[in-house]
Amino acid sequence: MKLQSLNCPNCGSILTQKGDSMVCKSCGSAFAIDYDDSDVEYERVANESERLQQEHEHAKEMLEKEFELKEQAEIRRAKRIRADARKSALSSSVVNMIKSLISLIIVGGIIFGVYKIMSSKDFKDKIDKATSTTTTKSPYDFSLKDIEADRSFMENATAAVFSTVRSEKENDKIRFYDEGKWNEWTLKGNPEIYDAYFLKGKKDNRVYFFVKSTYKCKGEKDTVIYNAYYFRKITVDENGKVKCDYQVRGDSGDAVNWNWGGQFDKDQMYREVILGNTDYTNEKLTVPEDLIKDNTKSSEKESEETTESTEQTEETTKKKKKKKS
Repeated sequence: MKLQSLNCPNCGSILTQKGDSMVCKSCGSAFAIDYDDSDVEYERVANESERLQQEHEHAKEMLEKEFELKEQAEIRRAKRIRADARKSALSSSVVNMIKSLISLIIVGGIIFGVYKIMSSKDFKDKIDKATSTTTTKSPYDFSLKDIEADRSFMENATAAVFSTVRSEKENDKIRFYDEGKWNEWTLKGNPEIYDAYFLKGKKDNRVYFFVKSTYKCKGEKDTVIYNAYYFRKITVDENGKVKCDYQVRGDSGDAVNWNWGGQFDKDQMYREVILGNTDYTNEKLTVPEDLIKDNTKSSEKESEETTESTEQTEETTKKKKKKKS
């Protein structure tokens, strides 16, 4: 490219380019621009540079947009990950709650089943039996139920009591001289057990039987006498069987009417014999209905015959005395 003067050759003023011409502002002269190959190349290079600059700007813009799009995509991906994490956590919480609920139902079912089994009568009986055989520290350590459950002991104990009562009272006649005559009282019917008690002490357990006996006398109102009989040092073996020497002992209290050999007031006898034994705790014992009465044949008829015979004998004696005098 050749360098040429840009002053007007006519007036010497500065020329300015307008399109493909150079124009003088002072005189208005116009001159054509003479382009050669170097100018064309320059123009091409200038245009190419501008094109490259534009392409660079466009590439830069595209990279910026691509970066922005990637950044937005990354933000959306992060949001999606957080949302998925929340959903997963929520699902996990729900699953855990369901598992916990199922576990509670299962545990509750097991507890309910165990409770039903433990509350059943058979299970309680087995526990009571196992406890009574494994936890008994002493043969004196047992309960009222152990005595009531041993039918053999109850039968033998009541039989021993009635045997003693019969030996004491059947042939025993109580005589009083009243108003010039002898009143003779004899046993009426069979004696009867009306109460029984279990007395528990530290080293002695007792079973008391209260017996009611009725006496009759011709021309007089029947009289009821109360007596107490007991067995002491009662124990229970490892099989739950009651052990006893079956030696009947009498204890009708200190306020015994000695003429009759017993008490007229059964409540007073209970106070003296049961409540008065302060070293013992007491529980009422249930005696089977078929054992409370003496099953021995009643001697009432024999007593009546004996009474009549006695009266006849006395009458005969009086006559003899009168005749002798």
